[in-house]
Amino acid sequence: MTKKNIIKLSLVASYILAAFIAGCIPEDSLQWNADGSKGIYSKKGALFLVDGSTGSLTQIAPKKTTTDWPAISPDGSQFAYSQIIKVDDFNSAFKLLPPTQAKEIKEHAEILKQKILTDGIKDANLPSLEDYANEQHTAWVDRYLIEKIDTQFGQKIGPELIKKIKEKNLAFFQLVLAPTADPNGKKILTTSSQPLWRIRFSPDSKLIGYVTDRITGKTFEVGLDLYVVSLTEKTPAAFVASAVSIGYDFRSDSRAIAYLEPEDKNFKDQKLVPGSLFEKTITDPNGRFLFSTEKLDCNDSQSRYICTGPTKAYAGVVYCSYMNVAYARDSRIFFSSTKISL
Repeated sequence: MTKKNIIKLSLVASYILAAFIAGCIPEDSLQWNADGSKGIYSKKGALFLVDGSTGSLTQIAPKKTTTDWPAISPDGSQFAYSQIIKVDDFNSAFKLLPPTQAKEIKEHAEILKQKILTDGIKDANLPSLEDYANEQHTAWVDRYLIEKIDTQFGQKIGPELIKKIKEKNLAFFQLVLAPTADPNGKKILTTSSQPLWRIRFSPDSKLIGYVTDRITGKTFEVGLDLYVVSLTEKTPAAFVASAVSIGYDFRSDSRAIAYLEPEDKNFKDQKLVPGSLFEKTITDPNGRFLFSTEKLDCNDSQSRYICTGPTKAYAGVVYCSYMNVAYARDSRIFFSSTKISL
């Protein structure tokens, strides 16, 4: 066995041991490019490039500044990750959010305001949105309400509570693309109020997929929303599917993506529900990304991008949000289930 292979096996063994100790969804990850010459390693929110020949690590980001599961392109020329940005200027940060998220935050802030006007303030805290909002979304809603407050409503809330909310940590998340030869030459692909997870390159390195938390419950317990970004076309990230499990995969020709989705997406806690394995076509035969814009409502000029390729259902499953999907080289799809694996 060569020294290079020993180094790689040692790194992989360390990662597997960490995964075993941490459980089925480890926080740390290690991914190699196709020939094993380069890798991307994430540990406790710190990010490193790995030299496959020597095993040496080059730090890209310090601890607790990135989310889990970054990716490296198959040819090793690029890597992608999600960086965590602390909000210093709320109004500037809010303008960076996608229209769909900004709209939800505004609507829920108005609901919260009406709830305060009706029920008042109890226990020196704002009323809870926990029935339909996770902690990250609630933090954005609370902060939006306070930033847009008028004098009369501010008196109802009180200066101490206003100060308390403004002092709470608030963050947004950005999908970053950078060349391995120049890690500082990074490009921001998208911004989100919700954490971005499980980033993956398509086999041809022209697309990047990722999943993000749904606002309706705790991380992973209610599934995630799946998006794809084209690296060759100047378009925002396009929505693919909602409430998918964390495992998804690109087909070997990069023209389709496979994922697992429940029949009923309106659940608030992790549970076993009926679902299906789906494959959605995301590019045409010429490699052009299949998407269109969708207005947020009939009176709104803002739109979101959605993937419009045809979708096929291949198999029924007993769904949970921790399930995985993987293509074989011959384009067969393997998936995990609580009952069977095919």
